[in-house]
Amino acid sequence: MDAVIDRHRMWFNTLTGQVASVQKWSSTTVTSSGGGGYVHPQYGGVISAPTISSNVQNHQTFWIVAPDGQEIQIDQDGIKGDFPCREGQSVSVIWGGKKGKQNGKFLALRNNVTHQIGYFSDNVYTEVFSEIGTSWVKLTAFYALFIVAYFFALLMVIQGGNHHSHDGDPRAVIALVLFGVILIGGFFHAYSVRQSLLARYRKYVLAMLDKTDGTENVFGRTEARGIIFSFIVPLLPSVIVLLLGFAYAYHPKNEASPSVVRESPASMDNMKE
Repeated sequence: MDAVIDRHRMWFNTLTGQVASVQKWSSTTVTSSGGGGYVHPQYGGVISAPTISSNVQNHQTFWIVAPDGQEIQIDQDGIKGDFPCREGQSVSVIWGGKKGKQNGKFLALRNNVTHQIGYFSDNVYTEVFSEIGTSWVKLTAFYALFIVAYFFALLMVIQGGNHHSHDGDPRAVIALVLFGVILIGGFFHAYSVRQSLLARYRKYVLAMLDKTDGTENVFGRTEARGIIFSFIVPLLPSVIVLLLGFAYAYHPKNEASPSVVRESPASMDNMKE
């Protein structure tokens, strides 16, 4: 099955069959941290015991056997969360990749008896759908540029305030606080966009899993974004911040003019004498 997702041509394959040869086991990882100390021969000391922690991880592998005899082995370690199933249940799996690549990646599973969905790891989706990684890189670059522009604007505001006033400008302190807010907010914005793209592509994958005909489906954007929307609009905040900082730092201030004492004619006559 073929599809066009955000202008990228993709291929997908599905397989529906019965679960067979289910194997389950668990592994335990033991770690030690801390501990140690020092005992002085005269003054003594303290030796603390290390902290021992253990982590138990459950594993499961099974085969999906199609009616035509085709078999696929599934390792649950690559699935997010649990995907319970037992032998004899009907399970569907979908895998795919970009056109031109022969080897695809498993993307999702569905237990057709319990209707439970299992998705493979986020790294798999990032590898298959390049738009996820590209959007993360773009947002990171634009926010980094904005932070640099904001930093330079902040320096200009501080220098401008110190140049025109001995007490500085309290707005510089507010700008410094906003700097941290923008830094944290930018990270969460990039993260939320990434999670939104992951949810959208999982929705497309499920749509392809339910697809029965051979027509080509189209999902997401169908036209390329123009250079204005892709680059100029995201750069506008950085440019505006720099211009505002420059305008504030270097525009003429209204400073108090020195007082002029006008002498009386009588005093001027006394000075002449």
